[in-house]
Amino acid sequence: MTEVMIDIETFSCKPNAMIATIGAVKFQSSTGKIQEQYYEKIKINDKDIEFFHQSMDTLLWWKKQSTESNTDIFCKDGRIELKDALVKLCDFIPKEAKIWAKGPDFDCVILSTAFEYYGLDVPWFYWNKRDLRTLMDISNSKDADFQHLLVNRHNALQDCIHQVKIVKSCYDKILF
Repeated sequence: MTEVMIDIETFSCKPNAMIATIGAVKFQSSTGKIQEQYYEKIKINDKDIEFFHQSMDTLLWWKKQSTESNTDIFCKDGRIELKDALVKLCDFIPKEAKIWAKGPDFDCVILSTAFEYYGLDVPWFYWNKRDLRTLMDISNSKDADFQHLLVNRHNALQDCIHQVKIVKSCYDKILF
């Protein structure tokens, strides 16, 4: 069965948060091997501003992050409409895939809200959602154990790749 790690960067923490970037990778948890990658920067338009939430606290938090993260989040180049990105994400995710997130109550909920807003079907079954934080607890792992593996914090694609490494490490601790 295909497994997909999802990560998003947003301008709020609410279920209808405005999405800035979407990252996803297909991978195999037993090997940590990444098979395919998906990444899009989202264009913010007037219609989206009416529905999707932005928080001043979150915007100020972004301004305190690295130059690289800020460029990725605020640069206007290479962005596509959210609906187009969601359609592409639906095409990327096999319907039977296990969906991983570091807290599916954030990433998956916000994405589900966006899918619903655009009248799109959520491309995963709710029973196939997996939580990286729970796996970390079970394996007695902490975020600090993996910081040396992180390339570019707060980049949705790089966070996905990093989180796949954590899944593999946790599986190794539990299974061996």
